[in-house]
Amino acid sequence: MEKLYFEIFFKKSIEYYIDKVEKFEKGKRISFNLPAFLFGIFWILYRKMYKQSLLIFGIILIFTTAQQILFLKLNYSIELNKLIQFSINITLCFFVGFFGNWIYIKHAKKKINEALTKFDSDEILKKKYIAKTSGTSILTVISVLFCFILIMYLSEK
Repeated sequence: MEKLYFEIFFKKSIEYYIDKVEKFEKGKRISFNLPAFLFGIFWILYRKMYKQSLLIFGIILIFTTAQQILFLKLNYSIELNKLIQFSINITLCFFVGFFGNWIYIKHAKKKINEALTKFDSDEILKKKYIAKTSGTSILTVISVLFCFILIMYLSEK
């Protein structure tokens, strides 16, 4: 896959991610990404990986629901409940922190391959498609964060 397509995809973070792509091609799938670790699902949304964020949100929802069911059935302490929730959250942070770059590069490759397939002979359309499907979206992060806050507020009433 041409380096040019990755450069279009990664935009402002070209140097960082091109290095990761080269390491990925050599078989190194694990690397630490501090923003991914700190912001988790919001980093994934920021990087426009919507399917991946839905999958992780679904996993969080399943674990949280199972935790609440166990809390009610086994009647364990609130402290233990908080510890379990913290453990789930920190595990997710470490997963996204150490595998976020790999997930993002796989996402980039998929979007680039889509462009190459859809616009086989039109180089301009390939580049436009890659540019459109790449980059970041702070608006999505703000929107989702607002929805989370709204849901939490409404659930308290």
